[in-house]
Amino acid sequence: MNQKLYIISILIIEMFCLSIAADINAKDRHMESKNDLVIYFKSETFEIEKRSLDILFNNLDPNMFYTIQGYSCSSDIGSKKELLTQADKRAEIVKEHLIRKGFPADKLTTTVYDQSTECKVTLSIVE
Repeated sequence: MNQKLYIISILIIEMFCLSIAADINAKDRHMESKNDLVIYFKSETFEIEKRSLDILFNNLDPNMFYTIQGYSCSSDIGSKKELLTQADKRAEIVKEHLIRKGFPADKLTTTVYDQSTECKVTLSIVE
């Protein structure tokens, strides 16, 4: 009986530790919130996925300021500088696309992060 109780206790502790680790991992995703708009790129490319284009133009308020956060993909290869360059290119592609569609350029800023598990750009409202 004591051995069963011991095993159950260990399992509960492991589950607790795993839930804490998952929570820390989620918080480490550069503060993505439910208000962020995520634009996905086709894997290892600089081409925006069509579903992301539809979302992009229907969800932005031209009266708000946005930060465009570019990421390199986990599948991108290169030095940290090369990864930041790839992330910057994705952010600039989204920025230029918005400007061409008439979004005010002065309402957009870009920043980059070296890697994410997904090929993406995140737009966040600047408050």
